[in-house]
Amino acid sequence: MPTNFLSLLRPVLTVVLAIGLFTACDSNEPSDNAGEQEVISNVTLSFDDPATTTAPDVTAEAVFGSGGDLQSVEPIPLTNGISYDVSIELRDRFNDEDITAEIEEEDEEHRFFYRVEDAESGGSPVNGILDISGLDADANGDDLGLTFAAETLSATSGTVYLRVKLRHYEENATLPEDKRNDTIEAPEEPEIVENDVDFTYPLTVN
Repeated sequence: MPTNFLSLLRPVLTVVLAIGLFTACDSNEPSDNAGEQEVISNVTLSFDDPATTTAPDVTAEAVFGSGGDLQSVEPIPLTNGISYDVSIELRDRFNDEDITAEIEEEDEEHRFFYRVEDAESGGSPVNGILDISGLDADANGDDLGLTFAAETLSATSGTVYLRVKLRHYEENATLPEDKRNDTIEAPEEPEIVENDVDFTYPLTVN
């Protein structure tokens, strides 16, 4: 190959190599895992009556598919006039991960909401059935909700529904303000807050 041709080709090769090196070393390329939500496949509520020796007295599990679809949910049968100690456990059975532990580690970025409603989906609040109080707190002293107290106030004439909603505050959230001012009715906002779970358990009080 003639020397003058190599001389002309050398600058072109230099530019091509420089572009390739820059692309390979660019640390701002987004990761495939960026913004990935937890995979929550199993949610279990446990109700313990402190006056009894068996613990827990009532457990109810909800099972989700890999795409987040609710596959099955167990009912919650409670007894009237009891103040239960309640805890919630979340797992990812597909990857054998304890999601409860992850929420404990990132407690300032999560918040549970619980409410009795009159319908399985899109229901209105029902008062006078179950009083929910004493939610455990995150590092800032704000509601977390991995544990709480639930006192049954009156028997139900039929089935009502306990709504469980877990909010996850994302990278663009203003914390702790967004968490403190949040409500169970609030919608999701991309890159600010998302619902990790939002479903209902059938609930009866006898």
